[in-house]
Amino acid sequence: MPREIVHVNLSSKFPIEIGARFFSIIAYPDNAQERDRYSLAISRLYVQRRAENNPEFGRTLHYIPPAIFVAPWRDVERTFKRGNKHLRRRIAAARWIAMPHLRGEGLKPIQVQREGVIEAVIPTLKNMGIFAMDELGWQGKSKSVPTLKHKIWAPSRPVIHAAAAYLLWCNIYAHFDPEKEGDFFFLACLEHPSTVAAILRRAEEFRLMLPAIRQFQIKEKDTIQFLGQGSPIKFHTSKSTN
Repeated sequence: MPREIVHVNLSSKFPIEIGARFFSIIAYPDNAQERDRYSLAISRLYVQRRAENNPEFGRTLHYIPPAIFVAPWRDVERTFKRGNKHLRRRIAAARWIAMPHLRGEGLKPIQVQREGVIEAVIPTLKNMGIFAMDELGWQGKSKSVPTLKHKIWAPSRPVIHAAAAYLLWCNIYAHFDPEKEGDFFFLACLEHPSTVAAILRRAEEFRLMLPAIRQFQIKEKDTIQFLGQGSPIKFHTSKSTN
């Protein structure tokens, strides 16, 4: 049994909250209060930017929970920025530490590019963690194996399968890198609940693989399971929020 089962309502009348809830759990697997704040902040900023950049969206009736407008704007921005920092750590852990093993490569040397040079690297936690910290821009004393394990890997373990599933979707289906898309790299998930549904299915496949990966030492009881419920409804949009 997983340590927690999260039911995601794919047929929500406010489709934006589906992706927002998914990302908030990845960012905060151990803090329910921060999950809620981050989810509301994502929804608030999304609606705000849609209305600012697309007048038609602002004139159209939408089902929007009033709760997203409760927090002061400054608090919303801070919560959003803080949540993004944690989310990016999960994505970095998924990209560098988890994906080689989820692809079945185990501890076989893989080709990794660093500063324009291709090198063969054995994908251990220590070796791949260096690349994760590079991606996050960590330098000096903060760039150490103990810090990596404490701030990146340990908090990512319960949701690493979900972060990996999202990353795989980005790379294969959307053809973009979350790290190069700015704050709204999750735009497609917010606008298309069917995308979240597909990612959830892949996340569950990855979750069931984790206990067999010796490098990770993750038991099923350590994981958070995401279960999609209902049929995704179409969210009508006309322009992106770029």
